[in-house]
Amino acid sequence: MSRKRFAMGAALALVGLMAATPRADAAYTYTAALAINSVSGSGGAITNTPGVGATFVSTLGTTVTLGNINNPGTFLVGQPLTANFGNVDVRTTAPTADTFSINYTVSGNLTDLAPGGGTFTAMTTGVLTFTGVFTSGGAFAGTVTNQFQAPFSIGPGTFPNGDTFTTSVSSVLNGGFSSPTINGTGGSISGLIVSTQGTAVPEPASMAMVALGLASVGGLGAYRRRKA
Repeated sequence: MSRKRFAMGAALALVGLMAATPRADAAYTYTAALAINSVSGSGGAITNTPGVGATFVSTLGTTVTLGNINNPGTFLVGQPLTANFGNVDVRTTAPTADTFSINYTVSGNLTDLAPGGGTFTAMTTGVLTFTGVFTSGGAFAGTVTNQFQAPFSIGPGTFPNGDTFTTSVSSVLNGGFSSPTINGTGGSISGLIVSTQGTAVPEPASMAMVALGLASVGGLGAYRRRKA
């Protein structure tokens, strides 16, 4: 085999290897911050605390706490993820039925942990309704429901590596909602993160190797022509 053919074969083999080698999956994580926008049906105090969440205390003595999601761990692209967007806790000392609705916002940040990987931000809103919440003689009563508000799908957002993400929440009452127990176990607000892996972009070093190989082919051809 001539040197020219060998160099050409080596360059083509490198190109084929770059195309065939699967891209290493990027590791992603997300955070979700909750804020209370308004309350209807009851007076009281709203407190939004960045990095922590939000709290509403009604005039009758019911405390609702919405907790941020700050460190849920990592996940890989390509698999649908049911994600916890926030925690809900209800405590009451109300002696009579306390009924009100909380309008809230969830702001989510999806991050590629690789250096320069980028961030995709999505926001959604919802209404938590608390009905007949009270305590009497050591017993507790009341119900909590959640209804997300349109739009129910946010995205797609595209990262520098080509991966795309869409977040969605349910349009059905209590869809993706685990209701808290009054003065007991907390609940959660959930949604779905759907991702698609993008096409890998060759690294500069690999492209330089291909260019060097092709240049060597041209150099050999020019040398042989001069020699002839």
